[in-house]
Amino acid sequence: MINMVAGRLLRGHHILVKGGIYVKKNKKMIVGFLAPAVIIFLIVFLYPIIRTIMMSMYKIESVTDTMEWWTFVGLGNYQKLFTTAIFKTAMMNILKIWALGGIIVLSVSLLFGVILTSGIRGKKFFRAIIYLPNIVSAVALATMWLQYVYSSKFGLLKGVLDSLGLHKLAKTPWLDSDHKFWALLFAYCFGMIGYHMLIWMSGIERISPDLFEAATIDGANKPQQFRYMTMPLLKGVFKTNITMWTVSTAAFFVWSQLFSTVTADKATIVPVQYMYMHTFGAGNAVTERNAGYGAAIGIILCVCVVIVFSICNKLIKDDDWTLVIALSKQSVKDLTDASSVQVRFPKDNETMTAAFSMKKVKGTWLGYLAFDNSMVRYAQDRFVDVELIMADHTGLKIPKSAVTKKNFYVISEDYLTQGGNSNSTGVLIDTGKENAQFQSVDIYYRDTSTGSVYIDPDDFEENTTLRKPDSSDTCQLNKTRKLKGVYNINRGYAVFRQVQILCESDEYYIVQSGDDYGLSNYDHIALTGKDVHEGDVIS
Repeated sequence: MINMVAGRLLRGHHILVKGGIYVKKNKKMIVGFLAPAVIIFLIVFLYPIIRTIMMSMYKIESVTDTMEWWTFVGLGNYQKLFTTAIFKTAMMNILKIWALGGIIVLSVSLLFGVILTSGIRGKKFFRAIIYLPNIVSAVALATMWLQYVYSSKFGLLKGVLDSLGLHKLAKTPWLDSDHKFWALLFAYCFGMIGYHMLIWMSGIERISPDLFEAATIDGANKPQQFRYMTMPLLKGVFKTNITMWTVSTAAFFVWSQLFSTVTADKATIVPVQYMYMHTFGAGNAVTERNAGYGAAIGIILCVCVVIVFSICNKLIKDDDWTLVIALSKQSVKDLTDASSVQVRFPKDNETMTAAFSMKKVKGTWLGYLAFDNSMVRYAQDRFVDVELIMADHTGLKIPKSAVTKKNFYVISEDYLTQGGNSNSTGVLIDTGKENAQFQSVDIYYRDTSTGSVYIDPDDFEENTTLRKPDSSDTCQLNKTRKLKGVYNINRGYAVFRQVQILCESDEYYIVQSGDDYGLSNYDHIALTGKDVHEGDVIS
């Protein structure tokens, strides 16, 4: 059943609903759209993951070898990795890149994001300039740093330091074994700032400006607004940035390869480079080629990413918000087995999934819709309209003030006939003579269960007698029945349209749509039905 619920906004991460609608969800269509994506995911992602896990437990000379040539070693590849000094060095290097580089990149990118969303002039220009390194190929960018920035003879860094009078620092051999790692780290951070800046900006721009205006009125300065408003509302964005930084760091390869000599350099070696050497036999740091060994490295890196992601989800949580709704008896019955429900907010047409539970409080059943993401954009609203998307009916939302009642004569459908100059639908009026008089009528509602139709009493005098076509049977028009409906504005004239009410709230009805005698999308109706009559001119 379609149901409407009522409530109010509770501060402290609770929102009560003013109105809700259960909208039909076509499950077959959903399955049809999801099936291709699921199949492609299984083929493109799941199969390679399973195969890589299997390979990590075998000794494999080449990635192209068939399974008959694989030699099972169990966890031997993993044991060997954690006892190999060069792998430990590679893991330590990637850890330092992740930790130190993450602090630099996320801090600087957040600073740029805040500045560029503060309303400064030239926002698009500066955003493009900062993001530009992400457009350039990593190979080209690394080469630029090696040849033109860190060059000991004519490098940009040497020129800048000399111009500042830092001659001793300018003579630093940035690419020797003692300084190469830090040179690599700085260059890599430079190229990643723009990417993470855009993620920060997208989160900041979603925060309602009304919140900052209200904070300013209350006396909060910019640092206070940033600390107590911007940062708490960017928790989800922070998790995204951490995750993306971890993924890009785990796949760190090109920069390390270009900053190293022909053979692997311990100062800059990382796990992916070490994996490449074992898988394809590159460099002299390995004595044999073993694709299974390389697969084990890949699995370890994946586990590291999953661990970081899990920790972030555990430690960094968005504020939980709850929609508290009063439930009718029918709603309690319909939602008894529901553990989650989709909710649409008409205010901004956002759709979210909420965990659902319900309990009885002082004789009233209340439903709790819990959201794990921020809904601060509704914090200033005393009431919030929502639509609960369930597998049921759908209808049109109209104000209660538009609905009125009108009297109609109800006759059997057998009394209808065709006649007149336009061959229109009408009835035969018994005049007491042999020939009955034809009168056209408008059908306002057809009750298929009883085989009766509703016609306008204003078209007839009271106690008018109708004659059944091709029969001597008659009926007298003296009793009326009421229909609920609205006045549809058709070419400037008010025309009554019957409505079937599916559910209601304090202010709205949800009515059936698409009926032959009802309303359809984009119909115009009079907002105050009781003040309108059939045929009134409405501008």
